[in-house]
Amino acid sequence: MSTRRHYLLGLISPAATESLPVHPTQLYEMAGLLVLLGILRQYAKTKRQLGQVTLAGNYVLRFLIEYLRDDNALVFGMRPSTQVLCVVLLLASFWALFGLKPNKTPLQTG
Repeated sequence: MSTRRHYLLGLISPAATESLPVHPTQLYEMAGLLVLLGILRQYAKTKRQLGQVTLAGNYVLRFLIEYLRDDNALVFGMRPSTQVLCVVLLLASFWALFGLKPNKTPLQTG
């Protein structure tokens, strides 16, 4: 995939059999997730709503890693579709984290 994209951008010749070096984004993501795990372990000792914080951290990490990837289709001619989706989901997780109020009334049965 990178070879074709590098060729279309004029970075390599049509006779090239390999692409230019690319970032090992899978390793970056694993390292980022390990850092996120450490942060969440500390956060879990004092705070609640761990799920929303986990999702928000993962969306931020994915957004940053997408800058390094070379195989994304652009949306609106400027951002990869994955980054656009991450922004939408990050906003939703912030809304769930800060905007939702817990329901303190018991459920009515009957």
